[in-house]
Amino acid sequence: MDRTRDIELLLSPALYILTRMGKVGKHKLFKLLYFADKDHLRRFGRPITGDIYIAMINGPVPSRLYDYIKGVAGKNTVPIPDDFLDELRKNIAFVEPYYVIALRKFNDDFLSPNQIKSLDYSIETYGNKSFDELTHISHDQAWSSATRNTEIEVLEIAKDAGVNELMLQYITNYK
Repeated sequence: MDRTRDIELLLSPALYILTRMGKVGKHKLFKLLYFADKDHLRRFGRPITGDIYIAMINGPVPSRLYDYIKGVAGKNTVPIPDDFLDELRKNIAFVEPYYVIALRKFNDDFLSPNQIKSLDYSIETYGNKSFDELTHISHDQAWSSATRNTEIEVLEIAKDAGVNELMLQYITNYK
């Protein structure tokens, strides 16, 4: 996969949220992506972001996006290729220590109408929630199923979303 496509797949859901909402705290961005992924899993059997969620103290965090945003802020703890990091810096920026903004609109080619519906659902349902409310809501059964700072299994997220047994089988086979 070429870097441009990889960046678009990673950033398009985040850029969509940032385009709709403007300046957003990293915590809120990560939770809105989690809830959108959870909704999309429930309805269509697939996540939007394709990222792995880590069970951190304040709730689920999309692993790659978290690392890359830290990289944009100059606080990366994992190696990120310089050309990839440069490309990320063209797309997202910090305006204060905990807030990010989109430097461009999301790419329509990388989000389906159904993905946008799940992103809109997440924004409309959770976009006005506080840090504490989002933390509390995201401390769901899926988050509880994982040890802190380890991966939350996508099947656990799907179960928590209320998918039926047939959809669980589909998700298992899709993985």
